[in-house]
Amino acid sequence: MTGKTKLLTLTASILIACNTDSRIRYHDEYDPFEDVGQYNIPEQKFGTRYWTLAEVKHDDEEKVLTDNLLCESVVGLMALSVNEGNGETMAWMDTGKPAYAHIRYNLPMEDLGTVGVWEFLETVDARLVIKGYVLYDTGFHESINAASVAAHVYGGVMVDIKDEARIIELGYPKLFDASRMTLAHSWDAFKEKCRNNALVLMPAYTSNQRSTAIASRLMVVNLNKVSYRPEYGNNRELILNVLNWLEPLSPVMGWEQAVGEDEFVRLVSSTGNFMIPYDWTVNTPLLWAGYRNRQSGHVKVTDPRSINYGDAEHYISFYMSDGDNVMWTITGFDTPSYFASADAGHVRMSFGYPVANLSMICPDQNDYLLRKQDPQCTLMESLGGGYYYADEFAELKDRESLLDKAARHVAAHMRQHRNNVLALVCMDALSDNAREAYRAYIRNNDRLAGIVVIQYTPYAGGEGEIMWFQNSNGYHIPVITVRYSIWNYGEGLNGESEGTPTYIADKYKKLTADASGPTFSVTSVHAWSWFTPVDDPEDLTGENRPGGHVHGVGSAVLCKERLPGNIKVVNVEELIWQLRMHNYPDETRALLENYK
Repeated sequence: MTGKTKLLTLTASILIACNTDSRIRYHDEYDPFEDVGQYNIPEQKFGTRYWTLAEVKHDDEEKVLTDNLLCESVVGLMALSVNEGNGETMAWMDTGKPAYAHIRYNLPMEDLGTVGVWEFLETVDARLVIKGYVLYDTGFHESINAASVAAHVYGGVMVDIKDEARIIELGYPKLFDASRMTLAHSWDAFKEKCRNNALVLMPAYTSNQRSTAIASRLMVVNLNKVSYRPEYGNNRELILNVLNWLEPLSPVMGWEQAVGEDEFVRLVSSTGNFMIPYDWTVNTPLLWAGYRNRQSGHVKVTDPRSINYGDAEHYISFYMSDGDNVMWTITGFDTPSYFASADAGHVRMSFGYPVANLSMICPDQNDYLLRKQDPQCTLMESLGGGYYYADEFAELKDRESLLDKAARHVAAHMRQHRNNVLALVCMDALSDNAREAYRAYIRNNDRLAGIVVIQYTPYAGGEGEIMWFQNSNGYHIPVITVRYSIWNYGEGLNGESEGTPTYIADKYKKLTADASGPTFSVTSVHAWSWFTPVDDPEDLTGENRPGGHVHGVGSAVLCKERLPGNIKVVNVEELIWQLRMHNYPDETRALLENYK
């Protein structure tokens, strides 16, 4: 054999050896974007062009409401026309909020310009679609939600009784009078005209999400019969009937006010549906149009092979609450106090984030935020495809089957967007029903690194307990309950496991001082608690003083500054891998050998 032949043979052997290495980079492990049955948001088509309805500005709050309801019904009817093949023109509602700028910029339609909503009603485009008007009375709150449904049933815009003369002058006929209809009347009259694949739940005396209902022919419900006044009665039993009528795993979009959130979320949970916190947004039909074919964006993950294992005595992570709120992630999340904080990397903040729902409801925003993610931070799917209590999910239906199906759908979203940590909420985080849910999510996603759980109240109700369950490949996956929560209970007050940043730092000092070995803890940071910095590290309640300006990521910074030196602050992903390596070193090392 000549030297040249030997060299060629050696080169070929090296290439063959290289090509037989089946390992991949951890960052490259994700599924392609495709429909595997995980999508549950109503479908909407794009038109070819759109009008912008000018921002509504009045000194009279009720006039703002009625004009916004008119705008919402225009947006909904134009979208419905496009969806059902009766038109090509849509409408976009301007609110003056900069958060919508890049979304509107990416609309794949011709911009026809900006007009006032009443001016728009005089255009040919409006008259080709809008058949007339549906009447409501703002003084009779439930008539607003009834009119929201009648709008898509009859093809008419929503008009308050005070504006009836004006709409008549424009030549539009009255199609239906809903001005004295209650929710019960609406349900009886329109149930058969509504689709049961989604639902809008909003206070009656509001305008948002009416376009969502109209464009997708949905029912609209309200818990309080009189908005913001629960003392006048509620529609609990009726809403339970509506929720049972829905297809299981349907999204319930919106929110209610002036009541405990558990009063309606438990209804949604028990019937096997997903509450989507999604109230003060606009333009939903345009935000989610064509979402199945617009999927993009991957979560930045922490490579477990890059971690320096066992490099500290104790580990904690900060977890920002309320990431299930899709409305917030569109309009208020990307700010210097939260996602865009310059200190987010400093405290290795882990954010709850609704990758499943945001990727469907507003794929542009999802892609935008994922591209901006600080790689030192973790994004956790929150809270499993919506806000529901995992331990009570589908308890009125076939729980085992629906829980398994929900877990498969969430797994598909997470695997396609490379999201490896799941955040859940339970009424009782340590109950048998909760453990059943954890097993379902772990069983259906062999890429799940771990689960973090908050309890409804208090968030730290699980007291930091860690549970282990094996996935389909036999690896042990941790379920970590929140140990402490940063929460403002009011001046001079802390809870047992919840309170000011300084109080929580003190709790960690005592925990680690008494520990016989390493500890692994998650601390929830309540997104809506504000604090006042204090100089005295022994003042455990002073930060609760009124007038505080520190919140969000800043609350975690206050806490981190007072932690003892034997605690290392890491993101949740690293915390999970440190925990796995500590408890199951052999299997964790074997798993990591699968990656380059």
